[in-house]
Amino acid sequence: MGTPKHPHARRHAWPVTALRVLLLAAAVCGLVLCVPWVQEPYRNSVTYRHAAPCPSDHRTHTADDCIEQATARVVDKDVQESCTTDSNGVRSCTQHYELRIALAGRDTWHEVQWPMYRDTDPGDRAEVRSWHGALIRMALRGRTETYLAPPEKSLFWRLTGAWGILGVAVGAAGGARLLFRLPYVIGWFLLTLPVLAIVSDVLLGNASALEWTVNIALALPGLCVLAVGWWRRRREERRWSA
Repeated sequence: MGTPKHPHARRHAWPVTALRVLLLAAAVCGLVLCVPWVQEPYRNSVTYRHAAPCPSDHRTHTADDCIEQATARVVDKDVQESCTTDSNGVRSCTQHYELRIALAGRDTWHEVQWPMYRDTDPGDRAEVRSWHGALIRMALRGRTETYLAPPEKSLFWRLTGAWGILGVAVGAAGGARLLFRLPYVIGWFLLTLPVLAIVSDVLLGNASALEWTVNIALALPGLCVLAVGWWRRRREERRWSA
């Protein structure tokens, strides 16, 4: 009575436990460092969101916190194609449409939707808005494209990194049966985009009721996967303890 069914389990478990402790310690340190790492793009994003249009007598200066409004010229257009091959050898390709825009003495490529690409020719003029020299909006031939400002992009990727570190911390704290289980990894991954969208909406305060509803709906698959993984884990624990 009381003899473990697997006498060598404890001896073989200590390397996994040590790995969990190291991962948890590293993840906690990473989360602490993430606070100032995320603060900078957050502050810049708030500044951008509250930026007013530059005055009419304003001279272009990329360091100013106002939104530049100018006329740019389409220099060129191009189509980029990215292809992937699945496990069955089936190849699928996606086309990306780009316009080369001349603005403030430099040319940059920007991805656009097919209708704008189709209706645009080199030499066309576009009404654009920029912030710190980065294009954030382009209106051309009755069509409009909007782009994330640099601090918004930085905030998104840094929040993504923080979410990944948090996932490692939660998994390591939950035990080896959680950290290395595929349902946990898949569920956490599926939650990435909706959670980041919700966090961004909370931080920047710009979400509508519809956006909240969509983000919550997108989070349901990830929550379901995590719930199923938790249920299977509990069932296995009860089976081993029987």
